[in-house]
Amino acid sequence: GGKAMELLIEPLISDITKKYGIMILVLMMLALNKSDSQATMIKMAFRLVNG
Repeated sequence: GGKAMELLIEPLISDITKKYGIMILVLMMLALNKSDSQATMIKMAFRLVNG
């Protein structure tokens, strides 16, 4: 399900953004543009940006 996927991906995304900043996350979201993961990725991005 989406929740399990989110729990698996989120630590990785967090680690990536700490190292490389939000630009990598934006590029990843663009890469996933046609995927059903888009909404989840955007949600997680906002959560990271807002702390």
